[in-house]
Amino acid sequence: MAGQSIFKAFGWINPNNNLHFTKKLTYVNFNVPCMGLKDDIKSLSQQIPKKPKRPLTAYFRFLAEKRPALIKTNPSLSSIEIIKTLSEQWSQLSVNAKETYILAALEERAKYDEKLVRYNAQLTPEQEKILKEIDAEKRKDKIKRKMRLENKAEGKPKRPVTAFAIFLKENFVQGTSLVDSMKDITEKWTKLPEFEKQKYQFQWQKNKEKYEADLASWEDQMIAKGKSFLVRASSLKSKPENETKCKGKNRKKE
Repeated sequence: MAGQSIFKAFGWINPNNNLHFTKKLTYVNFNVPCMGLKDDIKSLSQQIPKKPKRPLTAYFRFLAEKRPALIKTNPSLSSIEIIKTLSEQWSQLSVNAKETYILAALEERAKYDEKLVRYNAQLTPEQEKILKEIDAEKRKDKIKRKMRLENKAEGKPKRPVTAFAIFLKENFVQGTSLVDSMKDITEKWTKLPEFEKQKYQFQWQKNKEKYEADLASWEDQMIAKGKSFLVRASSLKSKPENETKCKGKNRKKE
């Protein structure tokens, strides 16, 4: 569809903002806060000695050893099929065969523990603080990624695009220069009479109202399924207590 490549390159742009460009035309979503480690923390972390790498467990040592041969003999297998096959092979190993991998893993773990003690001993208080902040950011990002995957799996309604994005999609000509086309469309939007812009604002408003209704319905379904943790806090507050009191119990079960 015309304009899809534009949106992938620039994200959804707020109607009252000027156009934002990125040098590599990577995906940018202006409606979502940037995720990841803070720039200052990332910069400081580069000055910290590299932490010893955690060794593989016995099971993952087995996977790493057997995977290349399995792929070579069965190149058509998918990643999931490879893991399933190797997992079955592991479960069928004799106790003596597994012991070889277990002992090797324990030996590597002992070496790792020694290295970790020496590593922690050389860190300054400032470096320890930075590492704690990095770990906290990683945990937050992991939770956000898990929530996004859960929302996608449950079919959460997608937020509607802005009025400018609707205008952009309507006016983009496939096959034209990306940058030149964006500049041209942005200039057209800037010069567009207010009454003309209102047409796109009205369309966005209609889409927004539908989105909010769909989202409210979806959130009711999530509460009924015992997945209140996917529901906005503001929505939970407006629900009767008996609808949401099982939230914590259901999260523990999962």
